[in-house]
Amino acid sequence: MAYSFYRNSLAIWLSNALVKPLWILWIDRSIQNQVGPEAYGGYYQWFNLSLLLAVLLDGGMANYWNQRIASGTFRQGEM
Repeated sequence: MAYSFYRNSLAIWLSNALVKPLWILWIDRSIQNQVGPEAYGGYYQWFNLSLLLAVLLDGGMANYWNQRIASGTFRQGEM
């Protein structure tokens, strides 16, 4: 089991290492050039604010629901 975990982790890490440079240098940069610096800056500002609020508002809810679902006391449709 540990072998497959490490193998899968390595596969995810390698795919991430291949995709991120392509995304940053090719796709993201072409979008920045098309929409202009003001529009992209505004988008980036709101995107970062939404990520910050998602982290702050989570407040342990993800951990709570993971434990609840894993314990078997969760009934579908309860959320």
